[in-house]
Amino acid sequence: MFDLSYASNIKLIQILLAVFDMTGTTLEGNAEKMENYLIKSFLSFQEMYEVIGKVGGKGLLILLDLVHYENPKEGNANLASVVLTYCLGNGLSLKLVDAHLKADIGHQQEGY
Repeated sequence: MFDLSYASNIKLIQILLAVFDMTGTTLEGNAEKMENYLIKSFLSFQEMYEVIGKVGGKGLLILLDLVHYENPKEGNANLASVVLTYCLGNGLSLKLVDAHLKADIGHQQEGY
């Protein structure tokens, strides 16, 4: 059994904090900057694609509700599964919760 959680990797967290310290960046400031960028980007996608329902989140925890274009109040589990598979294959860690995608922004560990 192995743990893919970044929060449980103390050495990785120490390295990340050292990089932020060297660059003068704060964790909170970076999370807020990325939140603004991601929410703005997904909202622009929402205008182009009927299957994107609710867009929200806080910091690097982003919620993207994928819906049926015929019935936008109904979650689209099939589409969410396709998006999940694509993103995992490209290094983005996501969680699928009742046809809702929750993104943990960051790359997965190699080989997982």
